[in-house]
Amino acid sequence: MVGGTVGGGGTLPRQTASHYPSQIQSSGVKFSQSPTSMVEPSRQPRWVTLRKNEYGLGFNIVGGEDGEPIYISHIMPGGAADLNGNIRKGDVLLQVNDVNLTRATHGEAAVALKTISTGSQVQLLLQYRPREFFNFEERVERARLQMQGAQDVGYR
Repeated sequence: MVGGTVGGGGTLPRQTASHYPSQIQSSGVKFSQSPTSMVEPSRQPRWVTLRKNEYGLGFNIVGGEDGEPIYISHIMPGGAADLNGNIRKGDVLLQVNDVNLTRATHGEAAVALKTISTGSQVQLLLQYRPREFFNFEERVERARLQMQGAQDVGYR
C-alpha cells in the first residue's frame, strides 16, 4: 500500500481481525475465548472507520510538539467518534487514511483531519496509550502553572 506521509515515516499495514483470531480488534477491547473474562483495552494499533459529518469527526487532538505524538484529548458527546464507540481519550493518532502522522506536528495533523470532506469515511489508525497521555497532560499542566506563576510575579 502506498501512502502519504506527514512528518516522515512510512505507511503502516492494515491488519484484519483474522490476524488476532481469539480477540475482537475493531473495538480495541480484548475479549478472550470466554466473554466473561474481559481484560484491559488492547494497546495494539487498530483501525477505526468514521464518517465525517457536518460537525466533524467528534474529537479533539493535542500534542505534536517537541516530538510528542498526536493524542485524542476529548470525545464530543453525541459526535461521530462517540457514536462509533471505538475511540477513547488517550488514543494516539498514528495515521489518517494514507497519511502517516507518527512524526507530525499538531498543525500537520489538524490539516490532515480538516481536509477530509463532510460525508466521507475516514480510516484512523489508533493506539491506546493512557499512561503516556496522563503524563503528557501532567507536563502541560505544570508548564501552564509555571507560566501563570511567572505572570503573577509581574503583577505584584
